[in-house]
Amino acid sequence: MNSPRLFLFCGTDSFASFQALRQWVALFTKKYGEATCYTVEADELTVSQLQERLTVALQGDTLFAQAKLILVKRLTAQEKGVARPLSTAFLEVLARQEKGISDLVTVVVWEERALEATHPLRRQFASWGKDGKAETRSFDLPGSREVAGYVQKQVKKADCTIAPDGLEWLTSQYRRIEAGERLRKRLKRDQVLADDDRGWWLYQAVEGGILRNENGMVTAAGLQAGLEAMEEPVGAFSIVEAVRNRQWPSAYALAAGFARQSSDESSYFGLWAALSWHFRSAALSSEFAGYGRRLLAEIELIVKNFPIPSAWLLTLLLYRLEHWEEKKELLSSRRLWLAQLHRSG
Repeated sequence: MNSPRLFLFCGTDSFASFQALRQWVALFTKKYGEATCYTVEADELTVSQLQERLTVALQGDTLFAQAKLILVKRLTAQEKGVARPLSTAFLEVLARQEKGISDLVTVVVWEERALEATHPLRRQFASWGKDGKAETRSFDLPGSREVAGYVQKQVKKADCTIAPDGLEWLTSQYRRIEAGERLRKRLKRDQVLADDDRGWWLYQAVEGGILRNENGMVTAAGLQAGLEAMEEPVGAFSIVEAVRNRQWPSAYALAAGFARQSSDESSYFGLWAALSWHFRSAALSSEFAGYGRRLLAEIELIVKNFPIPSAWLLTLLLYRLEHWEEKKELLSSRRLWLAQLHRSG
């Protein structure tokens, strides 16, 4: 390979990696022109289509161009289990075309999630990196313990200070969202999720709070107002509608949005009531409706007796409903709910 510049952007903070990608594109097109930027939306292609488009992009004429930037997005979006069809196809094309790739070509692979060190992309980029041919840039979200320092730095860049109540509110909400995402990922461990959106939420919260600062002070009220203005509210009946239509990906996404906008447990009272009404009155199979009613009865008991976040209970409820046919013999009990929550905490 004639030393093409290869970069892999990945990590848990998809917002930060996307921002970095936009900056690269802006700088590249400003210097060389828009015609020199070629984008391959891998998640919309079959293996053969990806191979064809990538081959064309790599072999395209650079005689009159100073440089070319090839962006390959979401190679891993459709991966399930151990299958890596698009990633494998991408690496095979590079291997076949290595002698024909111009030194003027830069290839950037952007993934909106973290990749394990054993993933073929990570392994191959690490191998190329030893020869100076490639670089992996990982963009990772701060953990619960680091988020306070991260937020203070971001606010300071805007010549503001975050009030104690604002920092306490933001970090508590962040921890709640983080815990909810861990639970969703464990329940959906065999599927690729694109809802690890703490980075986007954190950016919206901080930017909204800065815009509503009071004499340079970012308060809890300003943070909450900023989020409300930036995010479309999720109503209880939109979740009920998704459950009614068995649209589970939509139901999980709506549940995550509901959790972000609900700062206290009382916000869920109306949702539990709406779901209970649905299972009592909807034209559902009697067995499925009965199962839903029993699950909600168990939730009512848990909420009264245990300090379990309702956001977690909602995620577990959706998971039980989605897989009700295969798990109905495990009739819900408080012990089963709590054991599952304990393993996810």
